Formats: sequence, C-alpha cells, structure tokens
Amino acid sequence: GDFFLYVGHRIPHEWLWDYHKFHHSISTPTPVSTACIDPLDATVQAGLPRLTAAVVTQAHPLTFCAYLTASVAENVLNHSGLDHWVTNLLFLKVLPFRASVAVHDAHHKYSNYPKNAKNFGENFWLWDWAFGTLGKVGEATRSVENHQ
Repeated sequence: GDFFLYVGHRIPHEWLWDYHKFHHSISTPTPVSTACIDPLDATVQAGLPRLTAAVVTQAHPLTFCAYLTASVAENVLNHSGLDHWVTNLLFLKVLPFRASVAVHDAHHKYSNYPKNAKNFGENFWLWDWAFGTLGKVGEATRSVENHQ
C-alpha cells in the first residue's frame, strides 16, 4: 500500500499542483492541516492508493478498516511535527526504512512547488530513495522536549 501512497502523493506535485497547492499553503503542518486538502487531491493522493492496495491484497473488510484507521492516524502524526520516542515506538517508526515525522515536515518545508519535489513517502523513505526523490531532512521537526 505504501508504494501506491508514494505514487499518489507524487502525482499531484507533478501534474495536479493546482489542486495540491492548497494543502501546501499551510507553511507549518499541524494535525488539523491534514484535512485541508482539495477533494480531487484527496482522491488521488489517499483514496485511490488505499483502495488499490485493498484490491491487490484482497483485504478483508475489517482488515481494510483497521488499515484505514492506522493510516489516517499516521497521517495526522506526520503533520504534527512532533518527533518523540513514544510516538515513534507506537507507530513503529523505529523500524528500518520507516519515514520519520521529520521526512514529511521537510517535504512541507522544502517542497512547496509543483515539479521536482522531495520526500513523498508516507510510511517508508525507501520509495523516495529508489526513485531519486529523497531530500535532506535536517532540523525540520519540533521535538517534544523543546516544548516542555
């Protein structure tokens, strides 16, 4: 499913920027900004990739519902900007090839344009590496410890 999410996120940057730029108009992502997305963009970026994954894997309806719930929760986390060991553990971001919150923060910070953007991966940075779209992450995230 993550490969389809990668492709679904890259398509709006390459060919449907007029619909995706609304989502990128928010310079600092927040959990609420996850929902700030054009309906066509949401369909291409989220709906079709998840449905494709369900059809390809012939997922049971309950499994598909669990996948959707976990996927939306992770998308909200990715837009939170918070990078903490507890959330990284809960969302299994401690596993190899997993994209940290910093990867998506860097996408919003450094890829607010239509062509040649970076860091499209939702769950794994492996797709960005394989297709040459892995960008520098740097210090784009906010650490929980810095806000206490």
